[in-house]
Amino acid sequence: PGAHLLFSLINLWPAGLLAGPAVWAAWHWRRDPRGRFLVAWLVPGWLVFEAAPAKLLHYTLPVIGALVLLGAAGLAGGAWQNRWAKWGGLVWAALGTVLVAALPLAVAEGLEGPAVPLAAALTGAILLVGLAGIVAAAANRALLAGALLALAAVGGSVGLKGLFVPAIDQLDLSRRISHELVLAGLH
Repeated sequence: PGAHLLFSLINLWPAGLLAGPAVWAAWHWRRDPRGRFLVAWLVPGWLVFEAAPAKLLHYTLPVIGALVLLGAAGLAGGAWQNRWAKWGGLVWAALGTVLVAALPLAVAEGLEGPAVPLAAALTGAILLVGLAGIVAAAANRALLAGALLALAAVGGSVGLKGLFVPAIDQLDLSRRISHELVLAGLH
């Protein structure tokens, strides 16, 4: 129990910024049918996933929509003026940014080749742009924060899936198998 809560740091990134406002909205709109619906969508589903013995990162995706809608409603309803909601979201997003930024370095540990410098560059870029977005959010610069966090998310996704993972030679099974077949004279 609690694994999916920890996974949500990565799974929600950078929307983890909405976690604090989502909790605020769930509490403040607990008597509103819309708030009750979102809480009834989120909480039982999340508890089932936490209770399940298998812990795959994507399991909570069906309930993430409720959390994001609660967070957006909280932002629209004034949650950002509440110190706990604001700083809870900022801390959650900052922790997620650090974890997501560390992923390329963690995967590249023990690797050789072009993936290693790419991992360092990608980690630095995600960390720099993501934390700049969080600082902008803390300063109530919503448009700048949104632009920076979107840039960090899209850039991180493109960098991870489009550049970093393809640069890991150990994952290029087709080339490795073909090479082994040539060496064995079976190609």
